[in-house]
Amino acid sequence: DNKFDKEAILVTLPGIGPIGHIANSAHTVKGDSYSAGRMYDLFGKKAEGKIKYILGYGAIGVLKL
Repeated sequence: DNKFDKEAILVTLPGIGPIGHIANSAHTVKGDSYSAGRMYDLFGKKAEGKIKYILGYGAIGVLKL
């Protein structure tokens, strides 16, 4: 339901709820990270991950596949 990016992936934390989105934009990808479009092929409806770094413009995490 992201009105700015229809292909964004919603990120939620248990006990907290929605905290943000993984954008489907080449402009938001840092280093060897994936955009939402590249991540769709890695998992189904849900996936788990861990935040590794919190930066001023966002966060970098790792998916548990």
